[in-house]
This record gives sequence, C-alpha cells and structure tokens, in this order.
Amino acid sequence: MKISEQMIYGSSRIGLNDAFRQLITWTPPPGGRASRALGLKQYELTDHLGNVLTTISDRNKRIAGENPAFEAVIESAQDYYPFGMLMPGRKYNPAEYRFGFNGQEKDDEITGVTGSHLDFGARIYDSRIGRWMALDPLRNIYPSHSPYCFGVNSPLYFTDPNGKEIEPYFKQWGYGWFSWTTYPYFTGGLTGTHGESFHQVITNMLKSSDIYKIVYSQLVNSSNIFRFTETDITQGGVSGAWSKNNLEANGGFDPTHAGTKADPYIINFNYEFLKGIEGYKSTSTIFEETFHAGQTDYYGSNKPSKIDIEIEAKITGAIEGFNDEFNYAGFDEFVKDFKNGSVSQEQWSQFENETYSYAEAVSNTYKEYHIRKGMSKQEAEKAYGMGSYTGKFKYAEKIFNKKLSKD
Repeated sequence: MKISEQMIYGSSRIGLNDAFRQLITWTPPPGGRASRALGLKQYELTDHLGNVLTTISDRNKRIAGENPAFEAVIESAQDYYPFGMLMPGRKYNPAEYRFGFNGQEKDDEITGVTGSHLDFGARIYDSRIGRWMALDPLRNIYPSHSPYCFGVNSPLYFTDPNGKEIEPYFKQWGYGWFSWTTYPYFTGGLTGTHGESFHQVITNMLKSSDIYKIVYSQLVNSSNIFRFTETDITQGGVSGAWSKNNLEANGGFDPTHAGTKADPYIINFNYEFLKGIEGYKSTSTIFEETFHAGQTDYYGSNKPSKIDIEIEAKITGAIEGFNDEFNYAGFDEFVKDFKNGSVSQEQWSQFENETYSYAEAVSNTYKEYHIRKGMSKQEAEKAYGMGSYTGKFKYAEKIFNKKLSKD
C-alpha cells in the first residue's frame, strides 16, 4: 500500500512531499541501492498570516558562470488581496499547490477558479467576497459581528484557523510586538499555562471590544516598543489579593522606560494573577494596563496628571464593560446612549458628577497607598490630588471618536 503525498512538518506544516511512499517496510535485496528523487517536495514560503506566497522545490537550478552557484526552483507564486482573493497578473502556476490563503486548503471544485474557495474545516470561505458560505458555529460569542464576516472584517490582524475561533496573528506566527518573543517572560513560554491562558484572554478581549482593539492596534503600529511580561512581584514585597491597600497585586504599566527595542515599555503582570487569569478581574487589569500604555504612546511628554490618567483608564474600562468599580443607577443607560450618540444634558450632568465623586475616592486611595510606599504627602497630593484633576479625557475621546463631556 502506498500514499500519494505526505505533509512535511516542522513546528507547523512547511510543505508537501508528492512522492508515492510505501506504507509497509520494504527491504532491498542484497546489493540493492537506495535512491532519492528530487523535485517531488515543495516547501512553503508564507507571510505573517500564514498565506502561502511561494512554493519552492527541493531541487535547485545551477547558474552558469566561472563560480557556479545555485538558485531555488519556484513551483508556484501568488499575491492576495486582503480578504484572500488571488491578484490577477501577480500569480504563477497557483494551481500547482493545494494550500493558499491563511494556509488553508483550496476547494476549486465549486467554481473551477483557483483559490476562489477555501476549506477551513468548520466552513467553506469565498475569498472573492470575503464571506463565509455558512453561519459561524460560535456566533453567540461574537454578537456584535456578522456571522458571515471573516476575521471581524480585519484580515490583516486576525486569522480564522478552523472556521470558528478568531485569533490575532501574533500568537500563531510569532510576529509583531505581541508574539512568541514576549512569551519567554511568562512561565512555561508560549505553550505554558500562563502564556496560553493570557493569549486566550487577550484574544477574547479583542473580539468583544472594538475600543480595546483600537488601543491594541495603536501599540502594534507605534514607533515605540511595548512588551507584556510576567514577574513574581511577591519578590518585590507586594503580595496577596488586589485591594486599596495593594494596588499593584495584579500588575502594572511602567512608563519609565525608553520605549526602544533595547529598553521597551513594560506591561507587567503578577505570576499569581496569571494563574487565575480566567476570572473577571483579569480583563479589568489587562484592559487598564494596556490602556495606560496607549495613553503613554498618545500623550508622549504632554501627559495629564496622574489622577487624570487613572480616572480616564478606569472610566473607559467601565464603559467597555471591563471595570465594575465605577457604576451608578442609570450608568448602563448612559453607556447605551453614549455609544448611540444620544446622551441628554441631564445624563451628562449625572455622569460628570459621578465621575468627580469616583475620582475623589480614587485620589484618596492612591494618595494613602503611595504615602505608605514612601512618597511624601506633598508629592502624593501633587501627583494624585484633586487639585490636578481636570476631568478632560482626550485620549478616550480620540478612540471613542466622540466627546466624553457635555461641553
């Protein structure tokens, strides 16, 4: 019995072997010779999304000259539009290889056009219109998105490995600032419990919140460098559960770095926190600390007061459903009307009054905390006192693309 082809794997599929291969071991007769045929293997060259751009043969071609050299034999090549359709005039022998967009298998029997449809497993995808041919089996998880759209309509950031779950490409392909290169700072690396759980929470947050997606994308495309890390902060004298007496128990953002490749900004999380990351508090902490990174990137050297920075992050997290600390009777209705652009003057007045009262409470908590940590009363008042509070949230207004006040 023989098989007609065999996939070639490294850490993932890297090519195909088209040689007929004997499944039952065969021993050559005495004096027999073993041989190897070239030109039967094809190796994939892919981009950060896993799109197969070129396949090359295992044989090479000699370049004539006094100093002979060799070049790869290209078997197929193609470029794609963002949603996966092959670009006319920018393809060579694309039917030669059966995998294409996102590394998925082509299904050319539907139209007879190479690459028009792809089989992702759970569903068939039409790359010409960027839509699935069936409902999303997990549509209840993504109620804000069409069950037919691909990668929440962001094919440069998201992949759909099986026609169901949506994933940012960073984890799958180790590309960009949030990638496998950051996971060694997590216990167990990329495949360890903490790194994998953290990735899953981040993925779900990107799917559920357009605002978090905007902040995340901003950091990805920033000229500054940011890195998620994990440390056991109990070694630094901070331990236990999060409370007003232990503000750094879950994690924090450190803006004191240079934001360069050699000295990136650090978004750090506690070892103990990551062990229980599936809980609600995890999304609150991750949103707030990532938002602080976005504030640093946006404001630069013109950052508002520390109390403004804290309240802006917490209020934005509350509006997006990641923070349950800021709440009042009528807040849910305010959020709904705010996102619809129909907030009344009365609602604005109540929101601003509640925000100010909340800022006072946060101010007192942060002043007390930092005084216990060694900051003088004067320094704590200057950094976190209400005297420096303005209630102006320019970064939040930018990412919401609407005013966050009645003025």
